[in-house]
Amino acid sequence: MIRRFRYFLFTLLSSAAILGARAADAPVVKTPDGWDYSARTLADDALLEFRKQEKIEKDPAKLREIRLGIGIALLNAQPKTEDNLDAAVDLFKQVQEVSKVDDFGVAARYYTARISERHRYTTDPATTATNEAAAARLYTELFADAPDHILAQLGMVKYAMLTIYSLSTPSADRAKTLETLEQLIPKITIPIVARDFRNELGNAYLYSNISKDKALEHFLAVDKIGIQRFTARADLFLKIANLSKSLGKKDIAIAFFTRFVKEYPRDSRNYYARQLLIELGAPAPAEASSLPAPAPASAPAPASAPAPASAPAPAPAAPSQPAAPVPAAPAPAPAAPSPAPSTESAAPTSSAPAPSPAPAASPSAQP
Repeated sequence: MIRRFRYFLFTLLSSAAILGARAADAPVVKTPDGWDYSARTLADDALLEFRKQEKIEKDPAKLREIRLGIGIALLNAQPKTEDNLDAAVDLFKQVQEVSKVDDFGVAARYYTARISERHRYTTDPATTATNEAAAARLYTELFADAPDHILAQLGMVKYAMLTIYSLSTPSADRAKTLETLEQLIPKITIPIVARDFRNELGNAYLYSNISKDKALEHFLAVDKIGIQRFTARADLFLKIANLSKSLGKKDIAIAFFTRFVKEYPRDSRNYYARQLLIELGAPAPAEASSLPAPAPASAPAPASAPAPASAPAPAPAAPSQPAAPVPAAPAPAPAAPSPAPSTESAAPTSSAPAPSPAPAASPSAQP
């Protein structure tokens, strides 16, 4: 079952490398369990499966894992309530009683901090500040105890965001806060976590108007690690290119505008990037050969004149009066009595009219 927990983390963090796992090693799932549903963010289904397993499981080690799963599912089960969050915290405490630094113990501590940071919604600024301070403390304690664990390092990304944007941090102290956070960079050793950590630092330097040079330094580090998400990579290219252009770093600006133009030929900002390349004195790359040139628009064929409509046939005039019935033809008058037959007569004459002569036979019918 622990393999499924690790693949839940694999799905959650979207990188096999961070766990040393390979897709080929993924367990073949015939019947989904709670971790399978959790990996698909189906919290309610996960909760049902975990509770079903809890009723029949006797092994304490497996029960500990199931309780961790129930706690995680409760964070997003609907409806979302404070009672569910309290129950999750209690389950995470039970998991930590066995160990605080194994996979399950670290996960329980990470999600406990996430409840304080993200899940206890409130509109009261004082309560928000209290929750965020508690989350920051939990993240730093977890990192101190398990600095090499993926969730402990991921917690430091959350810690950085809490520290940078905390309402209790005066704007004048933000530069010093960023310098303190930069000291953690060598300790964030998992690449995708280091990428996210430096991306947060870069955004803070840029949008707080503290230092464009520092922002560019962090964004270049992000690019070196790499971004898988297609749209996020496009945004990074343009961010680096525009920053470099504003700082007079022409070579870097040209390099990243060129990369953007080549890799995102269909992006609506492609024309903008080409124009800036021309402004920087660099020829814009040729259009991607894989994109066929649009066919020239052909002039529309002249519409044929409509055929003249044939005049409708006049309707027969209605008779002014009903037609009189046609009288039947009168019966033929009886024939006059024929004269008495003579002895030379061959046959007596009939009173019926003589039959019409038979048609002449055709020549082919002759004998």
